[in-house]
Formats: sequence, structure tokens, C-alpha cells
Amino acid sequence: MRCLNCLTVVADNDTTCPSCRAPISPAKSAQSAERPRPVFALIFMVMGSGIYNVYYPAASSAAKTGGGIDFQRCLYAGCVGAVCAVFGGLIDHFLNAGRK
Repeated sequence: MRCLNCLTVVADNDTTCPSCRAPISPAKSAQSAERPRPVFALIFMVMGSGIYNVYYPAASSAAKTGGGIDFQRCLYAGCVGAVCAVFGGLIDHFLNAGRK
């Protein structure tokens, strides 16, 4: 952990900075542990990219690129994953709204 005033490294149990004597606020890790995690957003993103690859197999694009990377296919898979992640994020938001 670092002092917010002078950026000196301080121990987790210090109450004041040894260098500038500024008060040290408690660690923010306790606050971040209470924050909900976007579980559904991650699951939907991975599932969306995977489902795209199942419905549009790479065999058709491998011949087109000569065995290289088909960047258009990567872009489409990423876009499908991003759209699915937005839907998963909305589900996370509505499910975690009662936990605040």
C-alpha cells in the first residue's frame, strides 16, 4: 500500500505515513470485496464467441486466407461476444440491484 500524499510504501497496519506523517486511510480491499462481480457478463461473452465459432466453422475461412488468421472472422466473433456480454451485464445489474 502507498501513502496518497507522498507515495511512500507503507505497511497495511500503519495509521500514519512514516515519511510525511499524513493519516493513512484503511485498505480499500474490504470495499472492493463487497462490489458484485460481472459473472453473467463473462459467461455470456465466452458463450457468444463460442457459439459464433460453432455456427460458422473456421474450415471455410482457412481456405480463403491460405491457412493464416482471418481477421474479419476474429472481429465478428469479438463483436458477437461483446453484444452477449452487454446482455450478461444487464442480467448482472438487475440481479445485483437488491444487494446494495
